[in-house]
Amino acid sequence: MSTEALAASEVVNKMQSHLEDCNPGMPAAFTEACVTNDAIWQGDLCLKIVHHPGAAHSLESAIPDNYKKVESPKDEDRQLVPEGGEGSRHKLQSLKGVEIYRPDGWGVDEEMLSGPIFVLSSPGVVEHPKHGNVTIPAGFAVRCSYQREYDEEQKRERRARD
Repeated sequence: MSTEALAASEVVNKMQSHLEDCNPGMPAAFTEACVTNDAIWQGDLCLKIVHHPGAAHSLESAIPDNYKKVESPKDEDRQLVPEGGEGSRHKLQSLKGVEIYRPDGWGVDEEMLSGPIFVLSSPGVVEHPKHGNVTIPAGFAVRCSYQREYDEEQKRERRARD
């Protein structure tokens, strides 16, 4: 009986020491073992896998009809949140090996909760100086969405902002 209690206390100690190592702003990473719908939150930006190597569904089926490909992306297309301030700091580190798709109305409708989908043919990183970088393996498609909050005054949900 005492060995079970000792084993349990060791587990608790290991869990506590692990939690002490987790702090806001630490880097995070998707691994090759991740599958569709796995997600990492980078502050108010959700990065969710919508396609991965070996997925049963096609990449085309993971991109909704109202999303349009960004042809010849430029440096400003690295930005994943359509606003100034902190939100504008959620960016792809590089456009090398990246295809970007954006929903109709992106950058115009400030309350939109859906963001771009990006497809990586080489490993990629979503940078943010405050929230930490997120690394993503090659072959993954990731959909961005934004945290919502409830506006008590207006009695409706709206997009949260950094």
